[in-house]
Formats: sequence, structure tokens, C-alpha cells
Amino acid sequence: MYHEPKEHGLTVMWSNDQELFSLMREKLFTAVVGDILDGLGYYHQFRRSGRCAMT
Repeated sequence: MYHEPKEHGLTVMWSNDQELFSLMREKLFTAVVGDILDGLGYYHQFRRSGRCAMT
């Protein structure tokens, strides 16, 4: 079965979970995954970067 989301003008096709996860590893950035998890309420899933704001 093919899944073809057309949200926001994007068309992505995959036929199984293996292709989906391969696509995710290739295209998703860590920050995007972090933002998704934050949106789902999982706020403590990533280590802090250790960077501080410059004042």
C-alpha cells in the first residue's frame, strides 16, 4: 500500500515501514524531531546543547 500525503504541497511516497524509516533518517533533522516531541508534550527527550546566550 502506498501512502501519499499532499499536505503543504509535498508529495512523499513509500510502500512499507522500512522505506518510511529510511526516508525519515535521510530527511528529518534532530531539531524537527525535538519540535515534534515538544508538541506532543515530551519536553525532556534531548540533552541541552550546553550553549548559553551571549549578553
